[in-house]
This record gives sequence, C-alpha cells and structure tokens, in this order.
Amino acid sequence: MDVRFLRLTALIFRSGLLFLVQLGLPGCANRPSHPPQFEDFRRAFALGVETPEGVTRLLAVFEQGALTQAELSAILGSSDPVELVGAATQARVQDPLGLKLALRATALDPSRPIVWAALSYKTITLVGNGAGDRRQNLGLLSNALRRWESLEPSNSVPRYLEARYSLFLTNVPGAVESVAMANRMTQFDTYEEPIRTCVEKVFRARGYPRYSALLLASGHSSGSLHLTMAGKELLRAAPVTPVTPADLSILGRRVASGKTMLAELLGLSLQLQAMDRGASKPLEKERSVLVQRKTYIQQMAKFLTSPAVSGVSEERWVQFYEASSNKGEMSATEDLAREEGHPLN
Repeated sequence: MDVRFLRLTALIFRSGLLFLVQLGLPGCANRPSHPPQFEDFRRAFALGVETPEGVTRLLAVFEQGALTQAELSAILGSSDPVELVGAATQARVQDPLGLKLALRATALDPSRPIVWAALSYKTITLVGNGAGDRRQNLGLLSNALRRWESLEPSNSVPRYLEARYSLFLTNVPGAVESVAMANRMTQFDTYEEPIRTCVEKVFRARGYPRYSALLLASGHSSGSLHLTMAGKELLRAAPVTPVTPADLSILGRRVASGKTMLAELLGLSLQLQAMDRGASKPLEKERSVLVQRKTYIQQMAKFLTSPAVSGVSEERWVQFYEASSNKGEMSATEDLAREEGHPLN
C-alpha cells in the first residue's frame, strides 16, 4: 500500500489515520490513555490535520486505539469468528498475529463469505507491502478468493480481486479478463460494512467507549482501497484498448456506491483516470460532473475536522457514526453540517 497515498487520505479523512498506524508509522511520545477517550480525540482533532504537529498528535491517539499484543493474543484463542475478523483487521501489517487471526476465523466458520473476504484483504495487504512469506501469502490469497467465489458465485468482488492477484504475478491479460468477467456479474458486496461491525464489537468487548469504537471501526475500507488500486495498476500496465478503460469505469462506479465518502472518492478517482485514458476526445461534460462531486466530497470531509465541529458532543458523534452506517457517511455529514450552519456547496 502506497504510504504517500495513505498520508493524503489521512489529511482528508479523519479515519484515514488508522491506516498509517497499521503500517507502523510513529506518533508522538506523549501518548493518551488506552483505550483513548472522547476527550483524547477531541484535543487531537483541535490541533488540525494541516500541520505536522496535528498529524503526529492524531497518530498518537490512533496508536493508543490499536489493540495491544496481549489483546490480540487473547483473541486468537476465541471461538467467535466475529471477534477474530475484527481483530485480524486491526493488527499491524508486520504483525503475524493478523494473518493467524484471519486464518482461524476461516477454520471456525468456513461457510461465511465474510471470513474469506477478511482473509483476502489481509493477504493482499501483506503481499502489497512485502510483509511475510510472499509465496505463502499468494497461495492463501488464491485459495481465499476461490472459496469466496464458491459461496457467492454472483458476487463480482472476489473476481475483481483476482485482477489484483494476477497483477502481483505480472499477468496483465489475466487481470483484464478478470475485470471483464466481474463486470458481467450482478452482485457487488465488499463486506466492508459487516467487517466494520466486527471491528466495533471487538473494541466494545474490551471496554472501549462507544464513540472510540465507532470512530476506529470507521477506518476500515480495505475493499474499496484494494479494488481501486487494482484498477489504477491495470490502467498503468495494460495496453490502451477500448475495453479496458470502459471496464474500469464500471468498477469505479461500483466502488463509488459504497457508504463511505472515502469509497466514493476512490471510485470517482478511478472513473476519471479511466475516462482520461479511454476517450479519444475529452468528455468534458461527464468529466466536469465527476470533478465537481469529488471536490464536494473533499470539502465535506474537511468539515469533519474543522473548527465548525469543535463543540459537537460525544453523544452527537455517536449518532453521526450510527447514521453513517445506516444511510451513508455523506448523508450523515450533510445532516451534521446543516445543524452546525455549514454551507453545503
């Protein structure tokens, strides 16, 4: 995973700091409590995300929100796949416990697609970051995708992720074929929202306040990230043909249909890149609509870390994250912006 991309994500999306923590990037020495409380987050966000000091302070809070080695080790003995999936998602990239947790979840309940989705995302992250045994992780990824596909033959997501697997093997024609096949499937379920629920539950079971658990869980967007990265890598690697940009535009629209603003932004970004590669003449009108929407999302995301929300109560933030899960983050953000008198343009 590209650290520069994640740094940019963190500057725009408050939950993006979680990815930096999982990569093991350092925060500050003066750390808040574990688990962090509402006031810890409030003070950190008050410093803003535009300065190194603000980002460092936020990293420290998110670091303290991460599950400890002792907590992860204890969860490894759990017989609850929900706990195992949630914990596996939160383990640092270089921590072998993350993979062990994901594998145990598949062993306990192999009939649930969510466990194979979680293992797929975990192994893609490992291979993409050069962590662990590459050959072993590629084998686990291949098997996880096959098992996921066997449980949900109409779900296009594991087929799209096969394109990422093919690109790891520098098999560009295979990746192109996987995307084309996935576009013909009707279902698109990344399991991001159910995985976020697993993360929230594992935090709550360890005494995290509701606000902290919801905020930290909101940072999980592995599906959208991996799908978008697969599309962008394929655009760079594949020959310019009429079918590839068109197929990736479909993938971009599907990613953008996710409930988070990050998912929509990633999907829009892929659509724009595919449009620029595929059009013999710039599609100015269509492109302008996408650019305007992308700009609007970025503005609304920045609102969530602006001084305008400094007085929002812990209870209202809990309601915000619950609403984000139910009807989408943009809708929840617009509701909050109206309450705070923030312009929606």
